[in-house]
Amino acid sequence: MLANNTKLDLRHYEEMARKNHRGLVPMVFAETTLPYAIGEVAGFKPAAAKKLHDDGTAVPHESVYRSGSLPEKQAGAGLVNETEDETRRSAVEIPGDVLEAHGLKRMALAKKIAGRDPATWDEADDIIKAEQARRAALADRTGGAVNSESGGLGPVA
Repeated sequence: MLANNTKLDLRHYEEMARKNHRGLVPMVFAETTLPYAIGEVAGFKPAAAKKLHDDGTAVPHESVYRSGSLPEKQAGAGLVNETEDETRRSAVEIPGDVLEAHGLKRMALAKKIAGRDPATWDEADDIIKAEQARRAALADRTGGAVNSESGGLGPVA
């Protein structure tokens, strides 16, 4: 999934931010850029959102198109919905002592997270650790970004 090369003026991003109750532009990542994975949604200040879009890293979330923030001729450009993978990973409950559980339980949990069977117990542990790290990064993230998984974007329209 690649971001669209359509470049918008900074005023478009400022308009998108005015529609958001936090003054941020919700952006969907089209490329993995740590700490964000493909399909994650995070809010950014207008200039940062413009840079992400111009670089092809992220596109404005579909909610800004529904709110009428963009001219109609550009409204369909770069539209990206949240992925099923993102929804599945976020819905999996990970117990705090999971890495001390039996290997079969860790394999089952890793399968829920990754959407596929891990080949080994070590791979299952790596999948679980990566998801724990992703969630910790979401909780600790700074710089004004608000992620959809943290419930921070709220209604944009």
